[in-house]
Amino acid sequence: MNPAPRDGSATASAETRVILVGRTGLDAALRLDPGIELVRARTPIDALGELADRIDEQTPSPVTLVLGPDADPGPRAASFIRSVRLIEPAARILIVGTATRGVYDGAIVPTPATTAATLRDLVRPTRAETPTNGAAHSPGPRHEPAPTSAPTRADNSPSAPAMPSPVVTA
Repeated sequence: MNPAPRDGSATASAETRVILVGRTGLDAALRLDPGIELVRARTPIDALGELADRIDEQTPSPVTLVLGPDADPGPRAASFIRSVRLIEPAARILIVGTATRGVYDGAIVPTPATTAATLRDLVRPTRAETPTNGAAHSPGPRHEPAPTSAPTRADNSPSAPAMPSPVVTA
């Protein structure tokens, strides 16, 4: 018997796990999709706990964290991203409400024309990002081509992981 998800939003057949952090405004667009295990966290610290606490071995491995404007850690964003990557190296981290992604993997700027299907596509990993053998893969570019400049690093240190450069907008 498979345990029910914490918020009743998805079944054990979910393909990807999405952790909404703070007030994203995306709950309604994502909660009815059976391919998404939707988890809510109020703060970035709560999100780290949710990320580390899988319900069972059937919990989807691909994970996307979506931070609302009220949950943006601001100057501590690079530290938060390093913490996420320690727990789940292949996690995608998106921010809502700004066209500038900064240190995040992408930014979602919902508009009145944004459809629920578009939002669901944005939070799902591409096939190339989905681990097939249990190994963690770095998230890759999504909807827009990467700029010609070199990838940015979360804190400009040599040990920080390179961050993909596309801006995801909806």
